[in-house]
Amino acid sequence: MVGSSGNQRLVTSTLAFVGLTIDDIELIEVRSIADAYDALLTGVADVSPLDTGAPTAYEIASAPGGIQWLSYPPEDTEGWAAFREINPRETAKFTTEGAGVPPEGVWLPNHPYPRFFAYDWSDEGDVYWMVKMMAESYDLYKNVMAGMELFNLESAITALTSLPYHSGAIRYFKEKGVWTAQLEKNQQELLDHQVELKALWDETMTEAIDRMNRTEERPRDFWVDLWMQKRADAGVTYWYETKIQ
Repeated sequence: MVGSSGNQRLVTSTLAFVGLTIDDIELIEVRSIADAYDALLTGVADVSPLDTGAPTAYEIASAPGGIQWLSYPPEDTEGWAAFREINPRETAKFTTEGAGVPPEGVWLPNHPYPRFFAYDWSDEGDVYWMVKMMAESYDLYKNVMAGMELFNLESAITALTSLPYHSGAIRYFKEKGVWTAQLEKNQQELLDHQVELKALWDETMTEAIDRMNRTEERPRDFWVDLWMQKRADAGVTYWYETKIQ
């Protein structure tokens, strides 16, 4: 999917899971997630990133050929090591719901969910009331669609997180007694990690601008290659390990 780094990583990490690379397949480039879904539906593509709850997934599942979900069993540690080398934010999640998901369930990659984003300077009271509203009105929307059990406070608070919580959210979590010592430890590590990433980002931006001012060459993967190299040189990795206890 052109321009969608997240979906591109999902493709390359899935290939790595089974010991393959882009060179081992025929890559079909599309311009949007809708185009990727249509490519599956029309048979232009054999495999594509797809949400189990997407309307197109149900269309494909009801078509003559049906739908089959690739499995990413957590016991395949070698496969997951290769997967997370490329796509570290994903972890294995077992699901029994969705279009064409077999009754016995299937292990699929999953990232932190649900996610609501706020700037760190967002008003604490505004964020507090937003979280409170989502948590305490859960019974009103829990049956709207499959997967809403993830919005339950007890489930959401233990989801794999890659960004620190806003102080307004923490205020509500503490009020409800669900904020633990482990979550506090994670929070401090994530805050420190953001500081580290920001400093490296600023350094990399300065170097990138300097390089571009000295040459007219613009390699396609110039920025990605530079950022990945700077991270590797500095020993900076993303904080995506599951640390919730």
